[in-house]
Amino acid sequence: MCSCVSASLGINELKPSAFDNLDKAFDSEIVPKFFIKGHPKTSISSLPTEILEIIFMHSMPIDGTSYSTPPSKALAQWLSVTHVCRYWRKVALNYKDLWTQLDLRLPNFALQMLERSNPKPVELEFTAQYGSKSGLRRGARVLKKILGDHASRIRCLSINPGYRIGGYEFLDDALEAFIGPATNLYKLELIAIAWDEVPDGFLRYGAPRLAELLLQDFHIPPDSPLLSNLKDLTWYGNGEPHVMLSGEEFFDILRKSPDLEALSVQGILPSSFPSDIITLSCLQGLCLDSHSQSEAVVALDLCNHIIFPEKTKLNLFVPYQSYPLTLANATFSFFSRYFSPASSTTNPRLVNTLRIEATDDSHDFLIEAWYDRVSSTTLLVESVDRHSPIYIHFEYDDDSWPPFPQLMTTVVQTVPFAALETFDIRDLSHQHSILETLLGAVCWSATLKHIYVGGLCAYRLLDILQTGIPTKSNGLSGQAELPFPALETLLVTSVDDRPLLLRSMLRVFRFRLENRGPIRKLLLRCCGLVSRADIELLEEVVGEIDWDGDRS
Repeated sequence: MCSCVSASLGINELKPSAFDNLDKAFDSEIVPKFFIKGHPKTSISSLPTEILEIIFMHSMPIDGTSYSTPPSKALAQWLSVTHVCRYWRKVALNYKDLWTQLDLRLPNFALQMLERSNPKPVELEFTAQYGSKSGLRRGARVLKKILGDHASRIRCLSINPGYRIGGYEFLDDALEAFIGPATNLYKLELIAIAWDEVPDGFLRYGAPRLAELLLQDFHIPPDSPLLSNLKDLTWYGNGEPHVMLSGEEFFDILRKSPDLEALSVQGILPSSFPSDIITLSCLQGLCLDSHSQSEAVVALDLCNHIIFPEKTKLNLFVPYQSYPLTLANATFSFFSRYFSPASSTTNPRLVNTLRIEATDDSHDFLIEAWYDRVSSTTLLVESVDRHSPIYIHFEYDDDSWPPFPQLMTTVVQTVPFAALETFDIRDLSHQHSILETLLGAVCWSATLKHIYVGGLCAYRLLDILQTGIPTKSNGLSGQAELPFPALETLLVTSVDDRPLLLRSMLRVFRFRLENRGPIRKLLLRCCGLVSRADIELLEEVVGEIDWDGDRS
């Protein structure tokens, strides 16, 4: 047994974060100083598994490829290190939780790990992306043995033939041997490079605890019991008609998993759905990725057939080369349905924060909306990681330019602004027509407290802050109220013309100070050469200023 140095840091005080900053200099001679306090035999019993793993992984020699080394190979290398003392070597060999991640790139060692971890559930991975053909054959034989003889011990199974030609020929027998019952199987990943089907006998005796299923170009019959009682379903197809599900089949899958929490689909949706409405009361995330406009229309329509909780995170990715009437109607229908009281299992959706992006140098158009309340008036949106219930991403090519005003008309007509507090349009860049449409919808909002704007749009916003937006109904003649009456925080970014920006701000903020009161906080980001003298002038008319310039 080795003699170890005591340390002031006791074993019960250790947390995984204590090892986050360890680098390549961390070796087996330093390890004992971190975790030994008192007799090692009494200390090891209270050492958490994740810390043991960190200790043993960092105890092995580290080379330039260590960060991509699979766990099984890392442990094999560690065991070959002769200077590691016998006591800790014995601890590692006897610690079953350390040997549960089986990587079949080292098939013989995977069998040893399977034996050492007995009877713990194991995670099993087979990939054909690396290694020789003979090595893949050996791995497939070991995979077949484990799947056939130890099905009840498998907790996670990942099959990924990768892009190697001939990767499939090794798998048919192995998958056919996995008949179950897989009583501990929690997560299953089947990834292919061309559409393939699981063998007829695959898990014929079921996997009652299966909660996470990922299929990529791999087909499981819609009536398979594996599609029942799922929590997380990810299913990616190649969009070919002969592999796409029918509307009834897709709805049947959703009905089988009423407790579904995450759903992500691409390339498998049918061309249309039945008129049924499906309620997914536990859904937390819905991701619909489209390869074509027709698929985008179907994805938008799917949202009209699902009732899910108020704060479900929704991701829509919509590519297009133009903006046809069908997509326009689908977008309008989606917004109308999404914000209707009948679309949520809890409360009607009220947007608290809306972010819209459409830049000149990026072929993207983005709409985000969420409901979480802003915690303080000085909060910077770029430093906050919020749960975003709506994320709509339109992507277009170099030869087209999407008609943003039509999209904005849809947003203005259907998104409820009654509870809007934060409006982020800093990435609208030079889209003045969009700016007029959007700000016209929220100009007199009594709840809007925070506005983020950038580029040339900042100057137009400053004008609107003082005068409002003229319309046929108000004319703004003799207007008694200022626009944005509740505004507290203004962020301005990406403005190069410092003198013009400064003059505009001084004029507007002085006017609002005299007629309503100061804006509480002004934030300047990447606004040219804003100087200390500029800030001193602005401080006379603004409550607080935060900027990223030279403060000397």
